[in-house]
Amino acid sequence: MISKSIYSCLLLISAQVARGLTTSLSPTPTANPCARISSASARQGATVTLIPSEVYACQQDVPVNKTLVADQIASLKAYLQFQSDLAYLKDPPSSYKLPAVDLLGELDEIAAKVKASGYKSEYDVELDIFQLIGSANDGHLIITPFLIGSFQWATGLNLVSVSPDGIQEPQVYLLDDYAAAIATDTTPSHITSVNGMSIDAWLDMIGDNAPLQDFDAKYNFMMYNPATTFSYGFGTQGDAKSPYYATVRSVYANDSTLYTFSNGTSKPFSNFAVPQMPQLDFNSGLELYEKYLCQPFPSTGGEDSSSLNLHQIPGYPYPAISGPDLIISGYLLDSSASNDTAVLSIPSFDKFGDEAKAFQSTVREFLALAQKHGKSKLIIDVRGNGGGNLGLGKDLFAQLFPSQHPESRVRGRLFPAGDFIGEKISGVDNVPQVNATSQDVSNPYQSIYRAQNTIDVRTNRSFISWQDIATPIESHGDSFTQLGDWDLGNTLLDLEVGIVPTGYDNNTDTLPQAFASENIIILTDGACASTCADFVYTLTSQGNVKSIVAGGRPNKSPMNLIGGVRGAQEIGFNEIQNYAQTAYNLSTPDEKSSAQNLLAPYLQDTPIAMWGGASAQHINNRDSIAIGDESMTPLQYVTEPADCRIFYMAQDIENVTFTWNRIAAGVANGGKGLCINGTVAAWAAGDSNSTTGIYGNSASSINPVSWQLTSCFTLAMGILYLM
Repeated sequence: MISKSIYSCLLLISAQVARGLTTSLSPTPTANPCARISSASARQGATVTLIPSEVYACQQDVPVNKTLVADQIASLKAYLQFQSDLAYLKDPPSSYKLPAVDLLGELDEIAAKVKASGYKSEYDVELDIFQLIGSANDGHLIITPFLIGSFQWATGLNLVSVSPDGIQEPQVYLLDDYAAAIATDTTPSHITSVNGMSIDAWLDMIGDNAPLQDFDAKYNFMMYNPATTFSYGFGTQGDAKSPYYATVRSVYANDSTLYTFSNGTSKPFSNFAVPQMPQLDFNSGLELYEKYLCQPFPSTGGEDSSSLNLHQIPGYPYPAISGPDLIISGYLLDSSASNDTAVLSIPSFDKFGDEAKAFQSTVREFLALAQKHGKSKLIIDVRGNGGGNLGLGKDLFAQLFPSQHPESRVRGRLFPAGDFIGEKISGVDNVPQVNATSQDVSNPYQSIYRAQNTIDVRTNRSFISWQDIATPIESHGDSFTQLGDWDLGNTLLDLEVGIVPTGYDNNTDTLPQAFASENIIILTDGACASTCADFVYTLTSQGNVKSIVAGGRPNKSPMNLIGGVRGAQEIGFNEIQNYAQTAYNLSTPDEKSSAQNLLAPYLQDTPIAMWGGASAQHINNRDSIAIGDESMTPLQYVTEPADCRIFYMAQDIENVTFTWNRIAAGVANGGKGLCINGTVAAWAAGDSNSTTGIYGNSASSINPVSWQLTSCFTLAMGILYLM
């Protein structure tokens, strides 16, 4: 990989300092906010929390270098050429409810503002870039500038959205307040406004940064629920991480936030900043720039992939069967209303290698176990599932419907650099030997740019060359590849995902179908994304299963079943760099000069370091298209309401078993008492005056002890200090 000179970055920023455009090279330590937060962090233990305004003041002290920012924006624009739906973001169809965004054009506007000295700090530039990328509402399009990722802003407060009966519109409460009120047999007070804004408007504003393309999914993403808290991940000791509202926010929050409640009281709560850097070792914004923004982001070795050895998810019953780290677990319900029902809980598909094989085996064993126990109905719970290994989603469908192929229609965007990469990688006759014991997801021969990896849906055979797949289809003012399907029997792709999908290659020993399609229900909260989105779409479009979506904003409108990214493939900047370097190496001597010019942005790191480095920046490289859609509109822009929508009751927040039993009984009752007014297709209550029937109207009693797990972040409130 050809690397950018670190010296040039340091030289440029130092020259700017010499012209007097930044802060002093030797600030008084106590006077500079960067020095103060560095000193404060050194005095704290393993968990460091800082006053937000002090961190923000330090970020404002980081200087702008016009030359480097111009180069940075040019680099980002080059990577964005790989984004499959640029034309649709710029001019979305009417079915898309979010604002249009011209990513390339608005990056040019940021560059022009920088040139005109319109920014006073590097942080302000990076914030505009970050929020611009976020406005695409694409969970596969993740570009995080260094200063944005280096600190997170947290409230430490968990919210719950609770309806008294699952049909009436919910109210929003502080989790601790709600649990305490129920424990003392008092009436909880819901939040009416925050900082003078209505609670609905406030949550819309905060949720705007959530990486989802549906307003109701964004709303759910901010709320505490045991079914989704596990999806956000666990720490090394198995402690649940908090939802989006409590932490993991990348945009500056004030030092405190004022909450007003329905009983007329108001109360301020402190916010805090959490450093993500291993240490704060700089005494000025300039020093921060020189130490970190001019250097390639250090490799951290990735997230800890060691097994947590968990046996039960908090808020869940003990499973009848479970897979690696409980990202898949099976349950056999036994209440009088649900004793014919099994539940498959899948909060993630994010397993590869041996753990992917274990996931696959768990599905097979669970289906056999459910049949053995006489279960005829199945609830598949994918609430909070952000995706993962596409092969696991395809395999799960294949095990549920062994006589069907899980079809897809995918395509990529055509542009000169991508064309050159595809020609070179697809032109290799003998693919280099792949290490069969590891999954190298950046291997160019396992990528979209190896045409032979994709099935031509016109012939049901693999494309034979790049020219074959890249015969352009003009759509929506842009050029795309021919439509393809995943080759689930492709050995190279099987190595990447870690399994051979059921029914393909040497894995053709399939079991009979365990559940009829009319007896399968898919349950989401709208946050289903990526592999989850593909799986759920295939279940409903091919498997014809019923669908239920839970939660959402306090209204009785239909809610999307899938509110996360529906793009077909995510690739990292590091993968693009690998593809480009491979294509450059494969170019002939006569092509070297032109190849260097064409691929230059991808043969080096970005001029200014990005948070997490190249591997942490991602692009959506392929669209998913509905089978038979002649308009070829990406599914990202298609609205598909669930058959049934429910609101969460208090009991749902305490125990997921209540939710599953409630759904099993409600579906058996034709949806009456379960689904809200008429948004539920043919088997719904269809009446806005529908009552809860067998569920009653009680808010129930909540066991506050079972919610103590969510309070880990509130403990940090007592150590909000700098001096």
